[in-house]
Amino acid sequence: MPAEGEQSDSPFKRLATKYDVAEAQLLLRWGVQNGYPVLPKSTNPVRTRENLDPFSFRIDDADMDYIRGLDRGAGLAWGEVDPTTHD
Repeated sequence: MPAEGEQSDSPFKRLATKYDVAEAQLLLRWGVQNGYPVLPKSTNPVRTRENLDPFSFRIDDADMDYIRGLDRGAGLAWGEVDPTTHD
């Protein structure tokens, strides 16, 4: 089974199409609109340019709530141990 972002009908692909942006731009913008610091990285020049412009559009409130409500499972960016609370 492909990863969520690889599925042609993934919610992020649908929303990226709606806003006419790349999926990464959509997710970066969602983070910015939620007040999260975002640190995009890519060695691909096209993606680097996309990552530098999460401000050319705004995700509407209904879509922000939809993304926020998606089941993300138990994954964590830092694994099983939170480095901000663990020695």
